[in-house]
Amino acid sequence: MQDVASGDVFVPFSDSQSPADVQSISWIRTVQPTGPDAMSQSVLPPAYVADLVDRVGPGPIGWAIEVAAGMAESILETIPELGVDGVVQEMRKGCEVVAVPVVRRFC
Repeated sequence: MQDVASGDVFVPFSDSQSPADVQSISWIRTVQPTGPDAMSQSVLPPAYVADLVDRVGPGPIGWAIEVAAGMAESILETIPELGVDGVVQEMRKGCEVVAVPVVRRFC
């Protein structure tokens, strides 16, 4: 399998994967966020999130938003100097821009 461009990020995925490969990643369609308000926590444009929810469903996208928030928290724990308001928001956007499209691609 080779890396191919998928939207704004590179992910190791090929449109020519076998059905067995696709079935092995179908679990991601079943994930759900732990909290009921995951979508409202997104720092991405609401129209973008709504489009992804229409394509994939609220469960996987809400889960990806929560994963991205955890990524941002982990970075802040490691580098507390980044805990400035404007920087935190941009870092959260960066984490979501990675997590959300990857989940969309694998769904």
